[in-house]
Amino acid sequence: MLQLTRQIAAGVALVAAVPLAIAKESPEMLFRINCSGCHQVDGTGSKFIPPLKGHISEFLASPRGREYVVRVPGMAQSVLSTEELTRVLNWMLPTFDRQQMPANFVPYTEAEVAELRSRPLSDPSVEREKVLQNIRSRSKSQHQ
Repeated sequence: MLQLTRQIAAGVALVAAVPLAIAKESPEMLFRINCSGCHQVDGTGSKFIPPLKGHISEFLASPRGREYVVRVPGMAQSVLSTEELTRVLNWMLPTFDRQQMPANFVPYTEAEVAELRSRPLSDPSVEREKVLQNIRSRSKSQHQ
C-alpha cells in the first residue's frame, strides 16, 4: 500500500510539474520572471526604468535603435539563453507597443540577438538619447 501511495504521489507531482515547466518556457512567463521586477508586469517601468509600454517599438524606426534594444545591459547580460531572449523580445514588441511597430517589422533572429548581446552598451542612457534624437530628426525630415 505504501508503494502505491508513493507511486500516486510521484504521478501527481509529475502531472503538476508539466504545466509549470511549459509556463516557464512561454515568453510571457520568462518576461515576468526575469524582467518585470524592473519594467513591471504591464511594461510601464518605474522611476528609473524606462517604460516598454507605448515606447519599445519606437526604437525599431532605425537600425541603430533596433540594435539598442538588444544591447542595453538588462538584455545583453540577461541570464536568459539567446533563444529565450529572442522569444521574449519578439513577444514584448507587439505586446507592449503594437501601435508603433513598423509595418515591415522583421522579428529578431537568434543569430542577430547573439551578435548584438555580445556588445553590451557601457552607457545606455547616452546611447538612448542619441538613438531617439536620430529617429526624431529622421521623422521630421520625412514629414517636410
